[in-house]
Amino acid sequence: QVHELGHNLGLNHANEGTEAYGDQTGMMGYSYGSFNTKMCYNPAKSWQLGWYSKQREEVDMTQQNELQRTLVGIIAYDNSGSAPQRVHLKIKGTT
Repeated sequence: QVHELGHNLGLNHANEGTEAYGDQTGMMGYSYGSFNTKMCYNPAKSWQLGWYSKQREEVDMTQQNELQRTLVGIIAYDNSGSAPQRVHLKIKGTT
């Protein structure tokens, strides 16, 4: 059901290579048949949905030589936005 809800939220399948359901890191890829599977959307899908927006950052590594950040799990998400940690970090400009 979480997979189908993702489609209603505008998410596509999580592909891996040419396999439409190949990414097993979240519910938009391969969905396990068990109803007691504890899994949600992977970080890429959470970013797409705008979740955890107060603790996310996009950096361009072509503009800097090094970067130091603290990444935390969603359990530590601080909705006020005052925490220095990041839940999502999107890195551009890497090879």
